[in-house]
Amino acid sequence: MKLLQGILYAHDAEEPSTVSVPTMIHPSHDGSANPRFPSFEAVLGVEAWTHETWVKVRDAEDNEHYFLVASQYCSECATNLSLQALWQETNWRGGLIVMRGGKFMSVIEMGGPRFKQLAALAVRRFLIDAADRVPALQEVSRAPAVLPAQILLEASSLFPLPSTRLPMPSRTENDLSFRDAASFATPVSCSYFLLQEFADDSKGFQSKCPRVFDFPSATVKRLVLEDGRVEWCQCTLRAANREVTQLQHELNVALERRAEAEEDVVVCKQVQGQLENDVRRCKERLASQARNVFELEEKLSAQLDLHQEIVITHVAKCSELQKNYEGVQRDRDSARERLKDLEIEYDDCRRRAETQDAEAGATIRALNSEVVYLKHENVALQSEVSHFKQRVDTLGSQLEDVTADLDITRTKYINLEFTLEERLKDLWADPSGVEGDGGSSLEVNTIITYTGLCPMGSTSPATDGASPASLSDSYGSTSPTTSVTDGASLRALRL
Repeated sequence: MKLLQGILYAHDAEEPSTVSVPTMIHPSHDGSANPRFPSFEAVLGVEAWTHETWVKVRDAEDNEHYFLVASQYCSECATNLSLQALWQETNWRGGLIVMRGGKFMSVIEMGGPRFKQLAALAVRRFLIDAADRVPALQEVSRAPAVLPAQILLEASSLFPLPSTRLPMPSRTENDLSFRDAASFATPVSCSYFLLQEFADDSKGFQSKCPRVFDFPSATVKRLVLEDGRVEWCQCTLRAANREVTQLQHELNVALERRAEAEEDVVVCKQVQGQLENDVRRCKERLASQARNVFELEEKLSAQLDLHQEIVITHVAKCSELQKNYEGVQRDRDSARERLKDLEIEYDDCRRRAETQDAEAGATIRALNSEVVYLKHENVALQSEVSHFKQRVDTLGSQLEDVTADLDITRTKYINLEFTLEERLKDLWADPSGVEGDGGSSLEVNTIITYTGLCPMGSTSPATDGASPASLSDSYGSTSPTTSVTDGASLRALRL
């Protein structure tokens, strides 16, 4: 176990910090054949999936640098402010660790400020490439399904800036040092100039004049100066400063390369020492293995003797087990016979149960059919009952009409009877008027005929001379028939 330096962008911090990452290293064969295993979970935690991405950065000198970015996305966490300092448009939620990759080992110490700046560039490039995959991270449970495994960062894309900042020119367009240009946290302003050769045919010499960078938000202006003036001197002084800066940059690059070479020499010496230690340990291991072989031979002879005794004991146990096995086989055969008998009995019981179920089903179906028939009969009887009820209601209304007609007829009959009695009394009291007046006699006969006191067309004196009592009896005997007949006639007329 070894602690290697890395840069931590914690989810709850506003600035990155240096952290020691526990790294598993092979004790004797540390190198590319046995990659080192950094434990990022020991720093970031185990609540979220850890995704590792290798970012290759190629600087302006066409040197390749590798950085291992370990990221965790946590949808419940707030936006990482330390990562927003690198790229304002990111909405990454969770922690992130970046470590430097080596030439002979998978991960090594981070190194000086230059490598920390390159590591920051690698992290920024990772955020840009993973920006469109962040929504998918909120829907899947495994981050490796959506994040890239490798990212290549060319020299032309070393310094991408947010849209709110001025674009930084590439190294082919200016003489800025790599250290200054790599400080992407400070945007490039319009104070950086380039020298450009300008031919003046009138004076016959070439003068140097400054040119402002063509920034989108700045005003482009070209200055043509004369030799010897203050502006020309200022331009020359700036050119000298840029040359000094370039030389300083080259010196810094040389020093860094020297430091890298010294680190490589130290690493090679360490590897050589490890190899010598491995050789020495191998020799010691061979000697110990030879001793172990001799001891193993002695142990093997003792184990052979013990094995013979065990074989004899094992043979005796095998014979006993054979006898037990035969007894178990006999028990198994008897159990199989009992099982067959039980299966036969079970089949009989099942057939009887199926027969009973079929009979019960037939009975239930018959009862169901009878129930359906009785339901239909009940419906028919209910319809007949309703029909008869309607018929009774109709007959009752007709009976009420007939009763009313009968009452009216009885009233008329009583009135007519009373009128007839009065008329007959008058006639019997004054018979001379009847005999002297033929019209009155005809009227009396007509009344008697219509009231049923004598047969139709009868005009005999006997009938005419009948007593009022007999006429009343005769009239009373025929009045019900006349009343019923009149009631039927009235009902027929009403209908």
